[in-house]
Amino acid sequence: MNIPGLLHERGSGLFVTEAEVEEDRRQLRLLMDHLGVYPAEGWTRAEKPRRIFHKAVYLDAEEQGLWYPCAGLGETVPKGRPFGRLEDFFGNVLKEYVAPEDITILYYNAALAIRPGDFLTAYGLNGSVEEY
Repeated sequence: MNIPGLLHERGSGLFVTEAEVEEDRRQLRLLMDHLGVYPAEGWTRAEKPRRIFHKAVYLDAEEQGLWYPCAGLGETVPKGRPFGRLEDFFGNVLKEYVAPEDITILYYNAALAIRPGDFLTAYGLNGSVEEY
């Protein structure tokens, strides 16, 4: 029917910062301007480059435990540095997840309790990134 749609996600674990809300407003106004629906009136495009990851990893847990991510959303994690761990209910580390190469955290599970097969995190491989 040639009607534009928008799938929108921002924040984590039902929490959104004021900066994220302001970024939502800016991006929605720019989108409406682009579609000819409503003028942007002073809202400008971000100066930072956009990135596309041509390779990403979606990581699931192999065991039950408590998930502790130790890298933030959008954070670059150098090869060899941990980005999360699973512990048992007594604080013993079951598995430490280490960056296999330089990566960027795209999103992660905000839940503490994890079962085998549950999603943990998604990360982009920095060697596959294209900036535009």
